[in-house]
Amino acid sequence: MENTVNNKRKSIFTALGAILLVAVTVLGTIAFLTSQTETVTNTFAFGDVSFDEDLNGGLDEALVDEYGRPIEVKDGNLVDADGNYVDKKGNPSETPVPGTEEDLRVRENSYKLVPGKTYVKDPTAHIKAGSEPAHVYVEVVNGLANFEQAELIADQMTRIGWTNVQGNIWRHNDIVDGRDGAKSVVVFEKFTVKDDADTSQTAEDITVKAFAIQSDNITVEAADAEALAHFN
Repeated sequence: MENTVNNKRKSIFTALGAILLVAVTVLGTIAFLTSQTETVTNTFAFGDVSFDEDLNGGLDEALVDEYGRPIEVKDGNLVDADGNYVDKKGNPSETPVPGTEEDLRVRENSYKLVPGKTYVKDPTAHIKAGSEPAHVYVEVVNGLANFEQAELIADQMTRIGWTNVQGNIWRHNDIVDGRDGAKSVVVFEKFTVKDDADTSQTAEDITVKAFAIQSDNITVEAADAEALAHFN
């Protein structure tokens, strides 16, 4: 009788063990529903305020001959206003000198001054495409101030849209924004020598330098101070 009871208990425990084993096996095959996103990566880069170095370092002027007359490209060669050949500095040439539109903008010119004559001189600052909005400044040292007449260089700058900050330092009235493409800002256009200029005196050079600083998050007064510190 006792053996019969023990056998029944063993059978029951064996059955329970089988049931538990099955239960554990079933639970072990359950897969939870899941989902995941792609990795979000933030990339940071500082903006930039730049002159276009590819355009003569960002500051240039029209190529002219010694009398301030613009040089042209004709039949692939550089010529003056009379159709005579010139080199890439605007000097007379006995032979053709091949040239392109790019050759018509230079960093400097040489002039032969004649009383009463007007000369083309159009220094232009070039802001690079993609450049952040900026205040643009120039320093214009006018060595011909005592020889000028007609519309003086300073008067031209005021007309074009420059404000004198102090001395030789000027700020353009408009914020120059290169984010939608390259921008160019003309400083002045020409100069005219006095009819009664004293030719015994030595005429000094006209020099132009440019500076740009971001316009966002800075006051005009602070930008002016930075420009003055830069040029001085």
